[in-house]
This record gives sequence, C-alpha cells and structure tokens, in this order.
Amino acid sequence: MTRKNGNSAFLKIFLGEIALIVFFASLCAGMYVESRKDKADKSQVEAENIMSNLYVKMPDGEQVPWDKSPYSRVVIRLPEKPKATTKVKKLATTKQPSGKTLVRLSDIEQLVLQLAEEAEFKNVYLLKRIIRCESSWRPDAINWSSRDYGLWQINLRHNPEVTKECALDADCATKWAIEQIQSGNVWKWNASRYCWGGSI
Repeated sequence: MTRKNGNSAFLKIFLGEIALIVFFASLCAGMYVESRKDKADKSQVEAENIMSNLYVKMPDGEQVPWDKSPYSRVVIRLPEKPKATTKVKKLATTKQPSGKTLVRLSDIEQLVLQLAEEAEFKNVYLLKRIIRCESSWRPDAINWSSRDYGLWQINLRHNPEVTKECALDADCATKWAIEQIQSGNVWKWNASRYCWGGSI
C-alpha cells in the first residue's frame, strides 16, 4: 500500500512538472508573437508618420501632403535585380609562337577560315568538326599520355616533321593539317573519327 501511494505521488509530481513546462513554453511563445506584432505595428506607424510629413509639388505649384495627393495611389515598383548569368570560360590567352594572341573562339575560327580560303580548301565544315572533337578549339591543349599537342592534337612521335612549337601554334598547325587533309591523310585523325565522322 505504501509503495502504491509513493508511485501515485511521484506520478502527480511528474505530471505537474510537465504542466509547468507546457505553461512556460506557451507563455514564451505568446510573448514572442506579441513582440513581433509590436515591431510590425511600430514599423507601420513610423512609415505612416514619414509619409504624412511628405509633400508633393503639383503641376500648378501647390504643395499637397503625400497621402492626399493622387500619387499616393500609385504603386511604386523597385527595379528587379538582374538575373545571374553564367560566365563563359575564356580560352587560353597564351601568346602563340607566330606572335598572335588568340582569346575568343571566333578568333581561332576566323583564322581557320582564312587559312582554308588561302589554301583553296572548300570543306571548312570538316576542319571545324575535327578541331571541335580533337581539342574543343583550344590551341594550348596537350595530351601528355599520347603526346598530342595543340588545336589539331598533332602526335609528334608519328609526325616528326612537326615541332612542338608549331603544333601549339594555331596558325602553323592549321596550315600543316590542311596540307595533310588535302593530300588524303585525313586518316591521321582516325582516333576521333567516331566524333567527327565522314570524309572529305
């Protein structure tokens, strides 16, 4: 009987503590809500006070309180923030051995078009596809494992007549590549044929 009374008393104390916790929690929550409401009301009052002290000069020269002017009904929209744009990664600006500095893709493409025209090579589309597949239009691209260099990924081991400087120079490398393709040696880029496909 004593143990039962003891358990009952412990249960009452435990439930009482829980009730106190719930009471204080609800009290704090109520105080927080009231505080936020007071701040919002205060901000509204301050805004109204500011607007009530503003005067608008009408076209006829008369100064009218803002809240009584026709402009008080105008909705003022703040300018929208400009949308974030994705920055395009620039190509390498390393000065070419020929003295030319190629920065933009259009610079390299213009060079290829010019050299193709000088060599009277008509299939410019083929040149563009091979370059895109081989180096993604990067004149400084190097494949260290296969020793392929430059815009055309020229393999120096199999093309000993080409120097490393020439392979990394878009002007020199493109002239060499056009000569090779015109001579029927487009097979030198067979490793990437699955990408650019086709023939002359």
